[in-house]
Amino acid sequence: MLIVRHPKALSRALASFRRGGRPIGFVATMGALHAGHKRLVRRSRRTCGATVVSIFVNPLQFESSTAYRRYPRALKSDLSLLRRWGADVVYCPARSAVLPETGVRVREERVSRLYEGAVRPGHFEGVLTIVAVLFSQVRPTHAFFGEKDFQQLWLVRRLSETLFPGVRIVPVPTARNEQGLALSSRNARLTPAGRRHAAGLYRSLALARGAKNRNPRAVVAEISRALRRGGIRPLYAALIDERDFTVPRGRLRRGVPYRILVSARIDGTHLIDNLPQRVR
Repeated sequence: MLIVRHPKALSRALASFRRGGRPIGFVATMGALHAGHKRLVRRSRRTCGATVVSIFVNPLQFESSTAYRRYPRALKSDLSLLRRWGADVVYCPARSAVLPETGVRVREERVSRLYEGAVRPGHFEGVLTIVAVLFSQVRPTHAFFGEKDFQQLWLVRRLSETLFPGVRIVPVPTARNEQGLALSSRNARLTPAGRRHAAGLYRSLALARGAKNRNPRAVVAEISRALRRGGIRPLYAALIDERDFTVPRGRLRRGVPYRILVSARIDGTHLIDNLPQRVR
């Protein structure tokens, strides 16, 4: 496993893979790796001839400098895990290597302002800017993103379609613990009681997914009630059409890919989750 810190070194490390025409898979992370990241890396290894993993805590996507400083960092253990998982190249760039000095930013004007974008203004601009820089430096054929951050996944797909059509975005299902809690680097800040409490996000989603109600407002209302019964005050709960990230009008229809999104703050930690909603 090669560890590189500069774009030129990254280009040299990948040159042999490119000459051989091998597909290059990419997993963008902020470190503090867990089993969800393992799933992404293993999927890349099964799909591609080489797997690149980046570790960069992106200051542009945090709502405050305090939140940025609080984000867990564990580079030594992260590198040990990636070696065991079979990553070929780990890219750990310095801040100056990936943050545009020109002040250029990548912005999406509609979906990035909804839900997570409303709770965390500027978050997705920060995400898309750094993903665009990383795509331009790694030049992967495939990029693997977890479905837990579904709004991010949707936006990265649009980024790829618009600016990087040669990159195939591959969604990977959310990894969960035994209680259903979606795995996240932020979970490390939860107390044991907070972890049990946070599992109510998944239980509420699963309850709504199992309902036969075809009224989208009623489905969202049921999610909100279920969350509050579990002592969780949601930051938002929503049901969207996955194709265009709009709220469906009228009754839900068979064959349409819907998704339920929720977010809450538990133990002072911002958590998100989602599940697909299929009409039977």
